Amino acid sequence: MLPDQPWLVKCQHCGTLVWIDEQRQVGETYQPQSLKNRDADKFADARPASTPTLQDYAGFLKAGVSDKQKERYVRLRIWWAGNDPRRESGQSTPLDSFETENLRAFVMLLDEAEINDRIMKAEALRELGEFTNAQKLLATEIDDELIQVVSIIRNLNQMGITTVAEMKFG
Repeated sequence: MLPDQPWLVKCQHCGTLVWIDEQRQVGETYQPQSLKNRDADKFADARPASTPTLQDYAGFLKAGVSDKQKERYVRLRIWWAGNDPRRESGQSTPLDSFETENLRAFVMLLDEAEINDRIMKAEALRELGEFTNAQKLLATEIDDELIQVVSIIRNLNQMGITTVAEMKFG
């Protein structure tokens, strides 16, 4: 997998969440020793942005996101951030009420005409326990490269498993 290139990051100085594409680059702090930037001292206190937490995303969303693409991004990140502890611990903890509300809103932002959105929606519906609706989405024609993913989601769906599960490809 490629490294994550987050769109929304947390400033380590003030804790504010900012959209990367809305920032103005003012310089660079990293230079190899042989190409040392003479202005590097101007950025001596610079620190890299960090990944927001589930609580950071929740607060950001509560403040309001007017752009649908940005809302979709935040809701997806909330879903992932909520599932991260489940993945790491191996615990099959159900979604809490905030996560459920978020996932329901996220599902509404997905476009079933787009294959990746359709699969993501089926996975979200499975985690919400909406197995019949998930199965309907998975019953549509799927590209060959996505067959394994769909098969895994179908199996989890048929077994009535609502928690996040590792996708093992053979």
